[in-house]
This record gives sequence, structure tokens and C-alpha cells, in this order.
Amino acid sequence: MPGYEQLNNVDFRSLDAAIEDWRQTKGDLDALAAEAAQGLLSKIEASQWRGENATVSREFIIRAGSEFEYAHQQAQAVFTILTEFRAVQAAHQRSLQELAQLARQQGLYVQANGTVIEQPDGPYSDLGLEQSGPLLGPGTSSRQADIDHFAARIQAVLAEAATQDETTARALRENIGEDREHFAPVTAENVFDGERAQGIADAQEYLDLIESEAYNIQEGIDRLNELAAAQSHNEHFATCLATGLGAEGTLEFWADVLDGPESGEVSDAYRESVLQLRENLGVTFGTASQSHRDGMDAWRNDMIALGSERIGTGAAMNPYGFQIMSDLMMHGNYNKDWLVDYGAGLVNAEQEMAFDTAQFWANAAPVEESTRSGRTRKRTTALNPEEQTRSAKPYYSGATQSRLDRMKINRLVGAAVFLLTGSALLAGCSNDSKSYDYAIPDDLCGVHVNSTLSKSLLPPGGEYAMETDDSMEGRLLCSINIDSKRTAHFSIYMLETLSAPPGPAFSDWGELLETVDIEGEALLWERGAGVSFRCLADDESLYAYPKISIDFFDTPIDDDEERKDAIEAFARSYVEGVKEYQQCDCV
Repeated sequence: MPGYEQLNNVDFRSLDAAIEDWRQTKGDLDALAAEAAQGLLSKIEASQWRGENATVSREFIIRAGSEFEYAHQQAQAVFTILTEFRAVQAAHQRSLQELAQLARQQGLYVQANGTVIEQPDGPYSDLGLEQSGPLLGPGTSSRQADIDHFAARIQAVLAEAATQDETTARALRENIGEDREHFAPVTAENVFDGERAQGIADAQEYLDLIESEAYNIQEGIDRLNELAAAQSHNEHFATCLATGLGAEGTLEFWADVLDGPESGEVSDAYRESVLQLRENLGVTFGTASQSHRDGMDAWRNDMIALGSERIGTGAAMNPYGFQIMSDLMMHGNYNKDWLVDYGAGLVNAEQEMAFDTAQFWANAAPVEESTRSGRTRKRTTALNPEEQTRSAKPYYSGATQSRLDRMKINRLVGAAVFLLTGSALLAGCSNDSKSYDYAIPDDLCGVHVNSTLSKSLLPPGGEYAMETDDSMEGRLLCSINIDSKRTAHFSIYMLETLSAPPGPAFSDWGELLETVDIEGEALLWERGAGVSFRCLADDESLYAYPKISIDFFDTPIDDDEERKDAIEAFARSYVEGVKEYQQCDCV
């Protein structure tokens, strides 16, 4: 993971130079690929060359000619990946700088190494603050909660930056492939492809660790935390994990973790790891709940259906599904519509109970009342006194145990009302006006886009809403609202012929800045981009030419050059998403 100082002070000049070199390289190879296709390949395919020498030579010439195109594709992919990587890491750098400013406004100071301290009274210089330690020693400040809040947000930014670094490296490695002597078709055209591959691979490792019950040992739970912390905002990881487990598997897994290792020996470090895992998984499943990928509708519906049923793992005396999932939902941003349904299910569950609900919420069911068969560690015999003591009493202790005891005695209806009154509460509260308290999906009205690229161009706020209009055939309109204010708009028109890329619709939307190559000629302006290209989804289709307009009305990036780079990176990612959405290849 990059350190705070490393990311906060990174100089992008060498990366910018590399991007410019690859821009030139892909342009040069584009011309060579065209010459090869129109020259070597077209002539050899039309010739009547026969004989043994012809067979060998034709194969060599066709392969050599094709490699020009593959080389061009790889140069294009490297350029796109580096451009997106630069925009994303610049966004992370801005996030660190904004957090440092917010901390200072609230009487805190972020040191060069990322340590957050309380500013002492008096006229201290920055040098003096850099040399200061906590006023009363680590963890003793009267503002420790605020310090921890900013420290956690800084770590989240660093974790996202590390994930982006890993996925970029993976995408570049995959494009090189195993054959070092020949060019081959690209496997990752952009960072999004790398992010998807990394997310799926890490989710599979996660599922394997769960299947082997690796969470029963410190090393295993540490690895689960490491993966989830890095990938909790990766939609591919989150949805693969959620659908791989299924709703019931999700509940059984977390109930089993809370029951503690079979040995009964739990260290303080393990307890802290479980609490951290709760947060990481809460954020991860919150990300998954926002997705509309295959299997997620079933996961959401099944989770509510299982809420009023016992989860028979032998863990924590077979709690209800609502008890288990609500524990995870202390953290994360969850789909608002689903939260309403989940909350309604909670209320219905309590209303149908024939006994005191406060007593229900404080105690789980005895094993013999379980109505479901467990996936793992099901107890089928009576517990001995030692086991009864361990099962009836959670393994947490001290302040953590007191906190959990207070949580348990809350009435079930209280949890339901909490969920129904607003999903923003689940993500935690912030008293600053420049924080991002909303989750950004990788899906913009059906078009997959790198969420970090989207976030870099959207303003901070509390609520994110997306509006889709696909009422007209061959047209898709998408608007993004932050705190009920329209902040971005995207349009896709599928036309019969290739048209010029669109420019800004109104003069106050900004002046044209540059013409770039994004699947053909594209235009960049101060706060948007326009792209037109040929889509080969169906040669017989009348709608084979997407015309795309991208507009951001309230972008937080003040630097003109940096904003242009961010818009270009977003536009490239958006076009790749449109190609996937329309199921087309492009020429």
C-alpha cells in the first residue's frame, strides 16, 4: 500500500511523459496497422498463390500482418490504462489534501506521515506541528473519536489507491501475456478490465478461505480483512462474494465467525480482527446491495425472506437472519429501496412474535429450536457445561462486550425504524460539508464505468441519485443528482450513420479544448466530452453508430489541465462501458 507521504506528494510528470509517449506510439502503430491490413493482408488473401512455399509464406505473412494490428491494440490499451490510472491516483491525492484541510478546519492536523493529531493551543508553525506527538499520549486525546474518524478516512483512500495500483499492474501484465516474442490480442483494454479481473480473483480466494474455515485462526482472518479492506468498494468483488455465498451462506458465515474458533481460545488481537472484519464486510455487502448484476436481486430478496428464520449453524444459539445481517449493516452504504423493504420485513417480524420482543432481541434460540440445517459446525448432541458457558456468553469482553450488550437489548422495531428513516445513517455521520457520504456504483444507467473516475468529477455531498430515460428506441439519457442537484448528464444516441462528435450544447458549458482519439475523433471541452464511433454489434442494424455526450456541471477540480485529463479518462472508460452495453466491437 502506498504511504500517505508517498501519495500526497507524488509527482506525475514522469507518468505524464510516459502517457504522451504511448499516445504517439499508438498513433504511429495505427498507421502501420492500416497499411498492413490494406497492403499485405488484403493482397495475400486475394492472391492465387499455391504450393508448399505458398502455404508456409502465407501463414507467416498473415501472422506478421496481424501482429501490426495487435501491436496497435496493445499500445492503445497501455495508453488508456495509464491515462485512467493517472486520473484515479490524482483523485486520490486530492482526497488526501481535502481531508487534511478539513481536519485543520476542525482543530486537527495531519502530519506528513499521515498521523492525525489535535492542534495544541497557541501559535504553532507547521514545523512545530510536524514534530508534535499526541498531547496526552496515543489514544488519550479528548477528541480521539474525531482523530480516529479522519485516520480511518485517510486509510480508506490509501487502500483504494493500493487497489488501483494492483489492478493497473494486473491489466498491464495480462496484456503482455505469456508469449514475449509476438504481439497478441489484448485481454484488458482499460483499468476497468483489470479491476474486474482482480475483483473476481480476490472474491474466489475469499470464498475458498471461507470454505476452509480459515477465519478460525488469526492468519486466516487477517487475510480476509486484507482482501475486504482493499476490495470493499469494488463492485465485481462485492457481487461475486455475495452471490458466491448466497444470502443463506452469508448469514451462516457471519454467525460462525461470531461463535468464535472451535478451540474456544480467543486473543485480544483476534477480537479486534473480528470487529474490523465486521466493518469491512459491512462496506462490501453495502457495495453489493447497490448492484444490479446477475444474482443480486435474488440475494436481496432471499436476505429479507431469511430474516425471520433461524440460521442453524450452532453459532450464537441459532440467531434470526435479521439479527445477523443487521450486525453487518452497522457499516456500509446500502441500496435505499432495499433498506425500505428490509426495514418493513423487520417490523413485520416483530409484529408476528408472540413473546416479549426485548427478551427476543437479548437472547438467541436454543439449538433444539433451529428450523434450518446448518452448513458447518452444527451441534447434534447436548452441550457439556463448559460448552454451554461458552455458547451462552459471547467471547467478547471489557468495553466491547458492554457495547454489544447495549446493542442486544434494543428492540427489534427500533432497528426497523432506524433503517426506514434514512440509509445515510448507516454510512456514519460527518459534520463537514465537503465529504463524500454517498456510494458511487460502477453502473451509470446500465453503462459500466470506473467509479473512482466518476467520483473525481462529482462534488461532495450526502445523497446520490441516478435518473434513467430509455423511453425512446435508440436513445439512453442518464442524469446524476447530488443532494437533489443535477451535477452530470450523459446521453447515447444510436444513429444510422457516423456523425461528427457532439460539442457542448450551450456556450456556458465551456469552450472546446482539444480533439483526441477515442475510438475515432472525440472532442473535449471544459466540463465534458463528445464521442462518435462505429459499433459493429449487428451489420444489419440501423442503429450502429453511438453518438455520446458527457457533461459535468459541478466538478470539484479547479485546475484546467487536471480536469481535462480526468474528463478524458472518464470518457475512455465510459466508451468502453457503452461498447459492453451495446455488445459491440469498434473500428
